[in-house]
Amino acid sequence: MVDAQGNCLLLVLTPGEAPESPQLPFLLEGLPEQPGTVVADKAYDTNSVLATLA
Repeated sequence: MVDAQGNCLLLVLTPGEAPESPQLPFLLEGLPEQPGTVVADKAYDTNSVLATLA
């Protein structure tokens, strides 16, 4: 996860064949405050991810 300037805030390594989107709740919990905007690719466009962000 990076900030608006592209600086790394958090990093989680997953196996190459594993989906990354299940890591989103863990990454969000590691932030000091909820982000105002989340930018992600289409793999994160799931009901589970949207519920996490709501």
